[in-house]
Amino acid sequence: MNMKVLISGGGIGGFALARLLRDAGHDCLVIERAREFRPLGHFVALKAEGVAMLDRLGVREECEARALPLSGRVRFRTQAGQFLRAEQLAALNAGLGGFLPIRRADLHDVLHRRVRDDVDVRFGTEVTDFREEAGRVTVVLSDGREEWGDMLIGADGVHSKVRKRLFGESGEHLLGGSYVAIDIEVAHGLELGELSAYLGRGKMVAMVPSAPGRLSVIVYHGGESLRPKLRGATATRAFFAREYNAFAPEVRTAFARIDDQSFVFVDDIKMICLDSIVRGRVGLLGDAAACPTFLSGMGSAFALQSAAVLTEALSTTSDAQAALATYSARVQPIAERLQRNARWMGSMILGRNRAVVAVRDSFLALTPRGWMMERMRSFYSARREGARAAWACPGYVDSRVKMPSSKSTGLR
Repeated sequence: MNMKVLISGGGIGGFALARLLRDAGHDCLVIERAREFRPLGHFVALKAEGVAMLDRLGVREECEARALPLSGRVRFRTQAGQFLRAEQLAALNAGLGGFLPIRRADLHDVLHRRVRDDVDVRFGTEVTDFREEAGRVTVVLSDGREEWGDMLIGADGVHSKVRKRLFGESGEHLLGGSYVAIDIEVAHGLELGELSAYLGRGKMVAMVPSAPGRLSVIVYHGGESLRPKLRGATATRAFFAREYNAFAPEVRTAFARIDDQSFVFVDDIKMICLDSIVRGRVGLLGDAAACPTFLSGMGSAFALQSAAVLTEALSTTSDAQAALATYSARVQPIAERLQRNARWMGSMILGRNRAVVAVRDSFLALTPRGWMMERMRSFYSARREGARAAWACPGYVDSRVKMPSSKSTGLR
């Protein structure tokens, strides 16, 4: 039976879900609060299942045309610029079963083009309330209108209003750090596809040349939230000049080029950990459901894969609630694995312990390439689930262990 699915959020997951559902014969309404489509965002690196999902969506060729060339390398350095190791992007592509570094804005634009002609996308409004009645769910929109469907999917990001309406503030866990993405104009002198990551104590900076004269900078910063501190170009420049003065000259030069025209995004590093991601005819998808954080390296891939799992669940039953239950049972083990990986990665990147940092840098510098690739393949795979995959994650935490509260998750 064909269903009508209401999707709150026109991001990566929302558009991917809409495309897959339409291909399966379902009706969709995407509800997006932005007044018009705006492809914004920094670089993401799709891996493994994330790249495979581009094939399923029919957009891989277009995404590859917009992605960084795989002829380059990613270099790992200490914060001062001392070389640790390098990996060829082509080798990552072969070893991980797919590796595609692409601007999130480009991926978003490609997916929007796949839905704009035959999916109803309602811009300039958002879901403010919803109720279940008579075998369907009715949503109230901020423009005063109401819409009904067989189910509602909250794909509205880590700050999801649908999730908060369902479960309140429960499930949100701060990891004690911030993620900053910056896009600036600067004469970087780097070849496209030449990526560099600078690792310090509780700090990491990645620099990605996105075009001649344009540079994307990604920062992981341990400790207190940076959201109140990075307000405006002047305050942002001053903060990085003060707090990152021990980093390599090219990093300091990039930060000094931040101006009022630069794109700067900052958010707390936050996980969403819920006992269930569905209730009745309402479900959550992507970051709204189980944000694995930027530290997992699989956020966009998780959203794409979740969209496929939900579409497959709907193909097996005409009962919306049964399909959502199946979807939840299949997706949550994947999310838990990605979150375990992210917590371990956080201890390596955001930790300030000198001994841990020394071990991390030595590991990067001395580990044989073949063994490193096997660890990376295991880390980024979303197919292995549950305890069977525990051995593959160096920082495995038994899922029965309660997630620490936000007051106790400061990484040292």
